[in-house]
Amino acid sequence: MSEAFVVSDNASDQGTPLAAWNASARLRALPAITADLLVPPNCRAVIIAPHPDDEILGCGGLM
Repeated sequence: MSEAFVVSDNASDQGTPLAAWNASARLRALPAITADLLVPPNCRAVIIAPHPDDEILGCGGLM
């Protein structure tokens, strides 16, 4: 049985509570990764975003 993450698909709702994300065994099982492993020094990352500002929302921590 898979975990359900989406509580609501209504944009005006609160979304998935933080406690639900924190309780996810699937997310806890993911290894930690640093920005240096994702984009080594002196290398470039190509970010493709379907909508304006998606690259900031999705990859802002790397920039």
